[in-house]
Amino acid sequence: MSRPGSVTVWHHDALVADMLSTALYVMDAQDAVRWSEARGIAAYFADVNPETGVVDRTATEAFSARFLSE
Repeated sequence: MSRPGSVTVWHHDALVADMLSTALYVMDAQDAVRWSEARGIAAYFADVNPETGVVDRTATEAFSARFLSE
């Protein structure tokens, strides 16, 4: 089931990144993060809480290492 928000995936092959981001988007948010972490996928999740409108942001370790570390 889809959820309000978005998923961004980095992969050296754009087609693979697109497929992964679509697959992760339709998964349960927590399951998607766990699945990505277990496989070393560089993914960033922005999920909107429908009750509050607050955006919860989660980056996998691989995404953080590639884009968020200084």
